[in-house]
Amino acid sequence: MLKIKHLGSKALLVEFRQNIDLKINKKVYQLDYLIKSKNLEGVNYTIPAFCSLTVGFDPGKISYFVLSEFIKALASENLDEGKDFNNKGNKHTIPVCYDKRLAIDIEEVKQQTGLNRKQIIEQHTSKEYTVLMTGFLPGFVYLGKVSTQLQCRRKRSPELNIAAGSVGLAGSQTGIYPFESPGGWQIIGRTPVKTLDLFEEDTFLFKGGDKVKFESITYEKFEQMITGNR
Repeated sequence: MLKIKHLGSKALLVEFRQNIDLKINKKVYQLDYLIKSKNLEGVNYTIPAFCSLTVGFDPGKISYFVLSEFIKALASENLDEGKDFNNKGNKHTIPVCYDKRLAIDIEEVKQQTGLNRKQIIEQHTSKEYTVLMTGFLPGFVYLGKVSTQLQCRRKRSPELNIAAGSVGLAGSQTGIYPFESPGGWQIIGRTPVKTLDLFEEDTFLFKGGDKVKFESITYEKFEQMITGNR
């Protein structure tokens, strides 16, 4: 079911079946929770991803062999698609303005999907998404899965400046840019919500396993909320 291999001298990589699948992703976070709950001496950190888990360790306190066998036993005895353990995650409703002034790639998405603007918004707001992982940028979340009808390709050439809060599509995923940065996803809207705040105790709004639902708002409401955040 899983493979474990060296990742340098102080980390190992636990690999599940290599594709973006919600059931596999759930197992990644189950294993992450289980390892953390054991407080095993020598385990320094864990980093969950779509279908893999990196485990950092101190080889002076625990060997690669002992840790890998421990993880295999833990996984074989405890991983269950029906269990959430304590990693149920938070639920977020995120307002998004899909106005054409902010949805800079809406025409491209319409061309690729064959949907009109109203249908794109309906498809995007109709589902509850799971935070599959964070990465690329601090606070950037990969959310899945987007409905088949809404899936589209990345940009051929990345943009140099994607605005903070931009909501994009790429393949089976949707995501939110936490701050202004280069990016290659198709932008269909923007949220006024800060997903990364360096001045807050909880710097990141989302964590792996959280659930996210998007809610359409008007441009006027977007402007009001942006003003209120300043």
